[in-house]
Amino acid sequence: LGLRTVVKHAQLYIADDTLAGRESDGTTEDVTWAALEQVSRKLDDVLEKEGRDPASLPRMLLSGLSPLRTMESKARFDEVAGRVEKLGFTDFVIHYPRESGAYATPAHVLDEIAPANA
Repeated sequence: LGLRTVVKHAQLYIADDTLAGRESDGTTEDVTWAALEQVSRKLDDVLEKEGRDPASLPRMLLSGLSPLRTMESKARFDEVAGRVEKLGFTDFVIHYPRESGAYATPAHVLDEIAPANA
């Protein structure tokens, strides 16, 4: 029922990278990617089954608490963002970096990422 409702009514599908769990729960990067691949594939299947073009539904992924470590470096961001795009997500959202805590990021990383992705 959930994805069928999305397919029939949504103008945007939003997922977060903790579909399989959080890093603090022991979830691994491989498990996270597998869950994102699965939900993307399921969404495509339901879209096609319901007669809606998969390209007609923009998809947003919110990143931050999974083991993907998106903001570890510019190279890592580029790697994760590229893989997210290949999964069909049209938008990729990251949290503004903090000095400490769950969204801790080296200060230079945002400065390196922002100009290329503005």
